[in-house]
Amino acid sequence: MCKPYSEGGLGLRSLYTLNETTNLKMCWDLKNSSEDWAILLISKVFRGRKVISHHIFSSIWSNVKLEVNNINDNCSWIISNGDNINFWLDTWLDKLVASILNFPDTTHSNLTTTVSNYIHNSFWHVPQLILDSYPTLNQLVMQTTLPKHPKEDKLVWKSSSTGDLTLKKAFLFKYRAGQNIFWAKEL
Repeated sequence: MCKPYSEGGLGLRSLYTLNETTNLKMCWDLKNSSEDWAILLISKVFRGRKVISHHIFSSIWSNVKLEVNNINDNCSWIISNGDNINFWLDTWLDKLVASILNFPDTTHSNLTTTVSNYIHNSFWHVPQLILDSYPTLNQLVMQTTLPKHPKEDKLVWKSSSTGDLTLKKAFLFKYRAGQNIFWAKEL
């Protein structure tokens, strides 16, 4: 019943999928908003880059926090001032810098440097010691263009042409498409 006509269903939307969709969208809005409600909630439910592990009595938050990994895995940062982007652990290149350089997961808690720490007057200034230790890093960093007039960094949804996660895009992300059935049009 909850499949489109083209897949032999009745075209009804699954309430389960709609709930997951709105949770994903709410998580996106939380991570992207600079409004007071988002700042307050982030201060309560995030510790650094991680979601708190203890329970908060909330029927909404318990489902929204499950979408944090989906947001992290399907977004990337557009660098502007670099203040909001972890140099090693956020996706501002195709992959995390820590993954490209094969840093063990046990070292991730020590990697707190932001991109802005390596930018000076709109140019890259990565310490020579780091570049000598990781020669491929210089090539990767130099491929990233920095704006002349930095503003706020922007988190973008990778599969969206505008970079924004709309409710429709969130539904398409959560919806598990089936096979089109040739006889569905005959009914």
